[in-house]
Amino acid sequence: MIPKGRKKVLGVFMDSPLDEFHLREISRRAGISVNNTHRYLNQFLDKGFFRARERDNRKLFRLNLENEFLLKMMEYLEVERRDDFFRKRPEMGRLRGVTGEVREAIKGVVMVVFDRERGDVLVVVNEKEHVVESRVMRVMDVKGFKKSLEENLLKNRVVLYNEFGFWRALSES
Repeated sequence: MIPKGRKKVLGVFMDSPLDEFHLREISRRAGISVNNTHRYLNQFLDKGFFRARERDNRKLFRLNLENEFLLKMMEYLEVERRDDFFRKRPEMGRLRGVTGEVREAIKGVVMVVFDRERGDVLVVVNEKEHVVESRVMRVMDVKGFKKSLEENLLKNRVVLYNEFGFWRALSES
């Protein structure tokens, strides 16, 4: 659906969606030539997917999280990321069922995210009154989630439920 080179450029921003990068850094992280990276970035700029600014005689690029089409594309990539995670780690298959169990047990679930680094599940609920104490997972409301967007969570996440809600929360933070 998304051409491989463009997907690699967007992949750089999947791990650091709130950061901005220079052309050469994007090229290095994506593993594609500077010329191709430049071409893809210009295409993304034309579609409004990215914002660019000059700093110290360098052009820096960042996601335009106000672009609805970009949010849908990132949601799609998030689903691919989740499926790839489970394909590479079949022993983690139990996590697939956790989402349904969590949604039955806790009211107002907005999203469920697995933090690969900490090895725990973060449940985001829509209202503070739905926050419950748990020894096996972190539960917080949407406002708390937006305030506490941790760099580690952004880099090491697998969104188990509501990929669009995840990207919407990022765009509103």
